[in-house]
Amino acid sequence: MPEESRDPIETDCFLLRTDLYYEPLSRQQTVEIFRVNIKRLRGIEDEKQRQLEGTELEQPRLRIMAKSIIEYAQSYYDEHENTPHLRWKGRQIRNTFQIASSFAYYNMNKASLDKTNPESGQLVSPVLDERHFEKVAVAIEQFGNYMDYTKAIADADQARIETIRADHMRNEDLAPRRHD
Repeated sequence: MPEESRDPIETDCFLLRTDLYYEPLSRQQTVEIFRVNIKRLRGIEDEKQRQLEGTELEQPRLRIMAKSIIEYAQSYYDEHENTPHLRWKGRQIRNTFQIASSFAYYNMNKASLDKTNPESGQLVSPVLDERHFEKVAVAIEQFGNYMDYTKAIADADQARIETIRADHMRNEDLAPRRHD
């Protein structure tokens, strides 16, 4: 349908857009999101194993080193005290879990071409630990530095200059004003 002949109400509905402000995560919120993603990943692993039951297929279960991952989350948060804009947000944490678990499977396949433990005949399990998160963090930081260099300005600064976003604001600064 050509643009001019569209129903104006329908067009307005599709043009409606809302930008939401998300305050940076606290240390506790960050750690809790890591815990939720660990639980989620364990659920995915359980489901994979259930689906393989009764088949001849085998896939080793991902071993998730939760303690070292949580300690890494706390350390990463603390290391960015002076650069809070570099701390991960919820979606970034979820994406990091997906990438890090892929690294764990990749490392397992690379390290054990025969995929069996000669002593037990068991499949070797991939292990997800803080090293995988560190690898993702380095890649994210390098890419961010590259983007800042190519644009000659950080995203937060550009957004502030263009009056798109004010990262320094907090929810308490945005409380509605009452007209009593």
